[in-house]
Amino acid sequence: MAKIYECNFRLTTGFYDHYDRIRPYAILDLFQETAGSHAESLKIGFKALYDQDIIWVLARNKFIIEKNLSVSANIKVKTWSHPNGRFEFIRDFEIYDEKNNLCVRGTSKWCLVNFKTMRIVPNTIARTDNDYYEYETIPGPLNKIEFVKDNSFSVADTHIVQVSDLDHNGHMNNARYAELFCNVLNLKQNEEIVSFETDYLQQLFLHDKIDLCLKKEQNEAILIGEKDHKICFVSRCKWK
Repeated sequence: MAKIYECNFRLTTGFYDHYDRIRPYAILDLFQETAGSHAESLKIGFKALYDQDIIWVLARNKFIIEKNLSVSANIKVKTWSHPNGRFEFIRDFEIYDEKNNLCVRGTSKWCLVNFKTMRIVPNTIARTDNDYYEYETIPGPLNKIEFVKDNSFSVADTHIVQVSDLDHNGHMNNARYAELFCNVLNLKQNEEIVSFETDYLQQLFLHDKIDLCLKKEQNEAILIGEKDHKICFVSRCKWK
C-alpha cells in the first residue's frame, strides 16, 4: 500500500473568511477528512476501533501557510504516518493547489483512548509500521506551546459548546477550536495567517462553558481556553 495517501477536494466559499482568506478551520477540516480516509484504508478507522471501545484523539497540531488557496480551487491533500511511538502517532500533511504548488504544510500528534475508561491505549491496537514515511514536512519535534498565564492575558470572550460544535465522538470537533480563536482575534484585511497550532489538553462536551483568554503582541497571539479555571486548550497564531 502507498505510504503517502492523497485526497482531492474542491474548495467552496464556505472555506474562506470575508476577506477570501482560507480559514484555519477549513485547513484542519481538510486534514481530518484526509486522515480519516487514510485510517479507513488501513482498517484502523473510526468504526473498526469504536467496536473495541477505542477512539482516535488529537493531542496537538500545527500548520504553516505558504500560499493562500484560491476560491473554488481544486486541491490535493497528502498525508502520511511516521514510525509509531509507544503511545503517540505522528501524522503529516501537505496541501497543493491546481498547479501543484505547495500551499500548506502541517503536522499532528494523535493517541488512542478507551472512551469507557478514558485511558490512553498502547499503539499495539493500531500499528502502522509497514505504512510510514519518515519525511517531516515541518522539521523537528512538535513541542507544546510555551507560555506563562499572567496578567498579560485578558478574557476576550466566552463560548458555550453547541450541538454544531460536536464530532461523532461526542466531543468538540478539533477544527472548531480554530473558529474560537479567529473570532476573538479578528485580523484586519491586510493581515494574513502564516502559522497556527493548538494543544488539546482536555476534551470539551456539549454545554461546557469556556472562558477565552487572549494575549496579543505584534504579529503573534496566544489563546487559552479555560473550563472551571482549568486550561483545556492552548492555541498560538502568527500572521504577517
